[in-house]
Amino acid sequence: MPAEAKNAFLEALSNDARGDGGLGQEQRAEASARLGDLSHKAGDLLAAEEWLEKALDLTRPHEYLSLAKRQHLRAQIWEARGRFDDAVALIAGAQEIAAKTETREGKVLVLELRRYGAWLTYRSGNLEGAREEFIELLKAVPLDEPYLLGGALNGLGVAAYGLGDYGSAENHFTAALEHHEKTGASRGISASYNNLGMVAMKQGDRPAAVRWYERAVRIHARSGNRTRLAQSYNNLGSLYGEMGEHGRAEGFLRESIRIRADSGHSDIATGYANLGE
Repeated sequence: MPAEAKNAFLEALSNDARGDGGLGQEQRAEASARLGDLSHKAGDLLAAEEWLEKALDLTRPHEYLSLAKRQHLRAQIWEARGRFDDAVALIAGAQEIAAKTETREGKVLVLELRRYGAWLTYRSGNLEGAREEFIELLKAVPLDEPYLLGGALNGLGVAAYGLGDYGSAENHFTAALEHHEKTGASRGISASYNNLGMVAMKQGDRPAAVRWYERAVRIHARSGNRTRLAQSYNNLGSLYGEMGEHGRAEGFLRESIRIRADSGHSDIATGYANLGE
Protein backbone atom coordinates (compact mmCIF):
# COMPACT_ATOMS: atom_id res chain seq x y z
CA MET A 1 0.00 0.00 0.00
CA PRO A 2 2.73 2.62 0.81
CA ALA A 3 4.42 1.94 -2.56
CA GLU A 4 1.10 2.24 -4.39
CA ALA A 5 0.29 5.50 -2.64
CA LYS A 6 3.74 6.89 -3.39
CA ASN A 7 3.42 6.02 -7.07
CA ALA A 8 -0.04 7.60 -7.23
CA PHE A 9 1.20 10.90 -5.78
CA LEU A 10 4.27 10.91 -8.04
CA GLU A 11 2.11 10.27 -11.07
CA ALA A 12 -0.29 13.07 -10.10
CA LEU A 13 2.57 15.55 -9.73
CA SER A 14 4.19 14.37 -12.95
CA ASN A 15 0.95 14.78 -14.90
CA ASP A 16 0.47 18.22 -13.39
CA ALA A 17 4.00 19.27 -14.39
CA ARG A 18 3.20 18.28 -17.98
CA GLY A 19 0.01 20.29 -17.86
CA ASP A 20 -2.26 17.24 -17.79
CA GLY A 21 -3.19 17.16 -14.11
CA GLY A 22 -4.87 20.44 -13.34
CA LEU A 23 -3.81 20.38 -9.70
CA GLY A 24 -4.19 23.52 -7.65
CA GLN A 25 -1.42 24.91 -5.46
CA GLU A 26 -2.80 23.35 -2.28
CA GLN A 27 -3.22 19.98 -4.01
CA ARG A 28 0.42 20.07 -5.11
CA ALA A 29 1.41 21.02 -1.58
CA GLU A 30 -0.61 18.15 -0.09
CA ALA A 31 0.80 15.61 -2.57
CA SER A 32 4.33 16.77 -1.73
CA ALA A 33 3.61 16.56 2.02
CA ARG A 34 2.20 13.05 1.67
CA LEU A 35 5.29 11.99 -0.31
CA GLY A 36 7.43 13.44 2.47
CA ASP A 37 5.54 11.45 5.09
CA LEU A 38 5.75 8.24 3.05
CA SER A 39 9.48 8.76 2.45
CA HIS A 40 10.00 9.33 6.19
CA LYS A 41 8.22 6.08 7.08
CA ALA A 42 10.19 4.25 4.39
CA GLY A 43 13.41 5.48 6.00
CA ASP A 44 14.47 7.84 3.21
CA LEU A 45 15.05 10.97 5.28
CA LEU A 46 16.79 12.97 2.56
CA ALA A 47 13.87 12.54 0.16
CA ALA A 48 11.43 13.23 2.99
CA GLU A 49 13.11 16.54 3.78
CA GLU A 50 13.11 17.55 0.10
CA TRP A 51 9.40 16.80 -0.28
CA LEU A 52 8.47 18.67 2.92
CA GLU A 53 10.47 21.68 1.80
CA LYS A 54 8.50 21.71 -1.45
CA ALA A 55 5.23 21.29 0.44
CA LEU A 56 5.97 24.19 2.79
CA ASP A 57 7.06 26.41 -0.10
CA LEU A 58 3.68 25.76 -1.72
CA THR A 59 1.63 26.26 1.45
CA ARG A 60 -0.05 29.64 1.68
CA PRO A 61 0.57 31.53 4.96
CA HIS A 62 -3.15 31.66 5.83
CA GLU A 63 -3.56 27.88 5.53
CA TYR A 64 -2.94 27.56 9.24
CA LEU A 65 -3.81 23.89 9.78
CA SER A 66 -1.94 22.66 6.72
CA LEU A 67 1.09 24.78 7.57
CA ALA A 68 1.20 23.53 11.17
CA LYS A 69 0.77 19.89 10.14
CA ARG A 70 3.57 20.15 7.59
CA GLN A 71 5.89 21.82 10.06
CA HIS A 72 5.13 18.91 12.42
CA LEU A 73 6.19 16.42 9.74
CA ARG A 74 9.34 18.38 9.01
CA ALA A 75 10.22 18.54 12.71
CA GLN A 76 9.99 14.74 12.93
CA ILE A 77 12.44 14.44 10.04
CA TRP A 78 14.80 16.92 11.65
CA GLU A 79 14.60 14.99 14.92
CA ALA A 80 15.54 11.78 13.12
CA ARG A 81 18.52 13.55 11.56
CA GLY A 82 19.69 14.87 14.92
CA ARG A 83 18.56 18.50 14.46
CA PHE A 84 16.82 18.69 17.84
CA ASP A 85 17.08 22.44 18.38
CA ASP A 86 15.65 23.14 14.93
CA ALA A 87 12.82 20.65 15.56
CA VAL A 88 11.96 22.29 18.90
CA ALA A 89 11.83 25.74 17.33
CA LEU A 90 9.71 24.50 14.45
CA ILE A 91 7.19 22.82 16.76
CA ALA A 92 6.91 25.95 18.90
CA GLY A 93 6.09 27.91 15.76
CA ALA A 94 3.62 25.27 14.60
CA GLN A 95 1.74 25.52 17.91
CA GLU A 96 1.38 29.27 17.48
CA ILE A 97 0.10 28.81 13.93
CA ALA A 98 -2.40 26.07 14.84
CA ALA A 99 -3.70 28.16 17.74
CA LYS A 100 -4.88 30.80 15.26
CA THR A 101 -7.80 28.57 14.30
CA GLU A 102 -10.88 28.23 16.49
CA THR A 103 -11.97 24.87 15.08
CA ARG A 104 -12.08 21.55 16.92
CA GLU A 105 -9.45 20.23 14.51
CA GLY A 106 -7.17 23.14 15.32
CA LYS A 107 -7.49 22.63 19.07
CA VAL A 108 -6.75 18.90 18.72
CA LEU A 109 -3.73 19.70 16.56
CA VAL A 110 -2.38 22.08 19.21
CA LEU A 111 -2.58 19.25 21.75
CA GLU A 112 -0.82 16.84 19.38
CA LEU A 113 1.93 19.42 18.84
CA ARG A 114 2.24 19.80 22.61
CA ARG A 115 2.63 16.02 22.86
CA TYR A 116 5.42 16.05 20.33
CA GLY A 117 7.04 19.05 22.03
CA ALA A 118 7.07 17.09 25.31
CA TRP A 119 8.65 14.17 23.46
CA LEU A 120 11.41 16.46 22.20
CA THR A 121 11.95 17.61 25.79
CA TYR A 122 12.46 13.94 26.71
CA ARG A 123 14.81 13.43 23.77
CA SER A 124 16.88 16.41 24.90
CA GLY A 125 17.54 14.61 28.20
CA ASN A 126 15.22 16.66 30.40
CA LEU A 127 13.26 13.71 31.82
CA GLU A 128 11.66 15.54 34.73
CA GLY A 129 10.62 18.37 32.44
CA ALA A 130 9.14 15.93 29.96
CA ARG A 131 7.18 14.14 32.70
CA GLU A 132 5.69 17.43 33.86
CA GLU A 133 4.75 18.40 30.29
CA PHE A 134 3.02 15.06 29.70
CA ILE A 135 1.14 15.32 33.01
CA GLU A 136 -0.12 18.81 32.08
CA LEU A 137 -1.03 17.57 28.61
CA LEU A 138 -3.13 14.73 30.03
CA LYS A 139 -5.13 17.28 32.03
CA ALA A 140 -5.92 19.16 28.81
CA VAL A 141 -6.82 16.23 26.50
CA PRO A 142 -10.59 15.60 26.19
CA LEU A 143 -11.77 12.14 27.20
CA ASP A 144 -13.27 11.63 23.73
CA GLU A 145 -9.82 11.80 22.09
CA PRO A 146 -8.47 8.27 22.72
CA TYR A 147 -5.58 8.60 20.24
CA LEU A 148 -4.27 11.73 21.96
CA LEU A 149 -4.79 10.17 25.39
CA GLY A 150 -2.82 7.12 24.27
CA GLY A 151 -0.01 9.27 22.94
CA ALA A 152 0.19 11.32 26.12
CA LEU A 153 0.19 8.19 28.28
CA ASN A 154 2.89 6.57 26.15
CA GLY A 155 4.97 9.73 26.57
CA LEU A 156 4.42 9.79 30.31
CA GLY A 157 5.43 6.14 30.43
CA VAL A 158 8.62 6.81 28.49
CA ALA A 159 9.53 9.61 30.91
CA ALA A 160 8.86 7.31 33.90
CA TYR A 161 10.94 4.58 32.24
CA GLY A 162 13.82 6.99 31.73
CA LEU A 163 13.62 7.95 35.40
CA GLY A 164 13.78 4.30 36.44
CA ASP A 165 10.16 4.05 37.61
CA TYR A 166 9.37 0.86 35.67
CA GLY A 167 6.17 0.03 37.53
CA SER A 168 4.59 3.37 36.64
CA ALA A 169 5.92 3.07 33.10
CA GLU A 170 4.22 -0.30 32.66
CA ASN A 171 0.93 1.07 33.96
CA HIS A 172 1.08 4.04 31.58
CA PHE A 173 2.01 1.87 28.59
CA THR A 174 -0.80 -0.57 29.34
CA ALA A 175 -3.33 2.26 29.61
CA ALA A 176 -1.99 3.76 26.36
CA LEU A 177 -2.43 0.43 24.58
CA GLU A 178 -6.07 0.27 25.71
CA HIS A 179 -6.76 3.72 24.23
CA HIS A 180 -5.00 2.95 20.95
CA GLU A 181 -6.83 -0.34 20.58
CA LYS A 182 -10.13 1.58 20.75
CA THR A 183 -9.21 3.45 17.57
CA GLY A 184 -7.21 0.69 15.88
CA ALA A 185 -4.26 3.09 15.56
CA SER A 186 -1.47 0.77 14.41
CA ARG A 187 1.25 3.33 15.09
CA GLY A 188 0.12 3.84 18.69
CA ILE A 189 -0.41 0.11 19.23
CA SER A 190 3.05 -0.75 17.93
CA ALA A 191 4.63 1.95 20.10
CA SER A 192 2.87 0.48 23.14
CA TYR A 193 4.08 -3.01 22.24
CA ASN A 194 7.64 -1.76 21.89
CA ASN A 195 7.49 0.14 25.18
CA LEU A 196 6.02 -2.80 27.07
CA GLY A 197 8.86 -4.87 25.66
CA MET A 198 11.37 -2.42 27.10
CA VAL A 199 9.75 -2.66 30.53
CA ALA A 200 9.65 -6.47 30.40
CA MET A 201 13.34 -6.47 29.52
CA LYS A 202 14.17 -4.22 32.50
CA GLN A 203 12.07 -6.43 34.78
CA GLY A 204 14.02 -9.49 33.65
CA ASP A 205 11.15 -11.15 31.78
CA ARG A 206 13.02 -11.73 28.53
CA PRO A 207 10.48 -14.09 26.90
CA ALA A 208 7.75 -11.49 27.40
CA ALA A 209 10.05 -8.80 25.97
CA VAL A 210 10.64 -10.89 22.85
CA ARG A 211 6.90 -11.38 22.39
CA TRP A 212 6.18 -7.64 22.69
CA TYR A 213 8.99 -6.68 20.31
CA GLU A 214 7.98 -9.29 17.74
CA ARG A 215 4.40 -7.99 17.79
CA ALA A 216 5.73 -4.49 17.08
CA VAL A 217 7.91 -5.81 14.25
CA ARG A 218 4.93 -7.46 12.55
CA ILE A 219 3.01 -4.17 12.52
CA HIS A 220 5.98 -2.18 11.17
CA ALA A 221 6.65 -4.78 8.49
CA ARG A 222 3.02 -4.72 7.33
CA SER A 223 2.89 -0.92 7.24
CA GLY A 224 6.28 -0.49 5.58
CA ASN A 225 7.48 1.85 8.35
CA ARG A 226 11.21 1.14 8.12
CA THR A 227 12.15 3.90 10.56
CA ARG A 228 10.27 2.19 13.39
CA LEU A 229 11.23 -1.26 12.13
CA ALA A 230 14.89 -0.32 12.63
CA GLN A 231 14.13 0.66 16.24
CA SER A 232 12.42 -2.67 16.97
CA TYR A 233 15.25 -4.60 15.28
CA ASN A 234 17.74 -2.74 17.47
CA ASN A 235 15.74 -3.62 20.60
CA LEU A 236 15.47 -7.27 19.60
CA GLY A 237 19.18 -7.42 18.82
CA SER A 238 20.09 -5.96 22.20
CA LEU A 239 17.75 -8.37 23.95
CA TYR A 240 19.06 -11.46 22.17
CA GLY A 241 22.59 -10.29 23.00
CA GLU A 242 21.70 -10.25 26.70
CA MET A 243 20.19 -13.72 26.29
CA GLY A 244 23.47 -15.02 24.85
CA GLU A 245 21.96 -15.70 21.41
CA HIS A 246 24.70 -13.80 19.63
CA GLY A 247 23.94 -14.99 16.10
CA ARG A 248 20.35 -13.74 16.25
CA ALA A 249 21.48 -10.56 18.01
CA GLU A 250 23.97 -9.74 15.28
CA GLY A 251 21.41 -10.35 12.55
CA PHE A 252 18.88 -7.92 14.01
CA LEU A 253 21.49 -5.27 14.89
CA ARG A 254 23.09 -5.34 11.44
CA GLU A 255 19.69 -4.99 9.77
CA SER A 256 18.87 -2.05 12.04
CA ILE A 257 22.19 -0.43 11.15
CA ARG A 258 21.63 -1.02 7.44
CA ILE A 259 18.20 0.63 7.49
CA ARG A 260 19.46 3.61 9.45
CA ALA A 261 22.58 3.98 7.30
CA ASP A 262 20.45 4.02 4.16
CA SER A 263 18.22 6.72 5.63
CA GLY A 264 20.82 8.97 7.25
CA HIS A 265 19.25 8.47 10.69
CA SER A 266 21.12 10.09 13.60
CA ASP A 267 20.74 6.97 15.83
CA ILE A 268 22.98 4.76 13.70
CA ALA A 269 25.71 5.03 16.35
CA THR A 270 23.40 3.27 18.82
CA GLY A 271 23.30 0.18 16.61
CA TYR A 272 27.08 0.09 16.24
CA ALA A 273 27.49 0.48 20.00
CA ASN A 274 25.11 -2.40 20.69
CA LEU A 275 26.81 -4.54 18.06
CA GLY A 276 30.15 -4.01 19.77
CA GLU A 277 28.92 -5.07 23.22
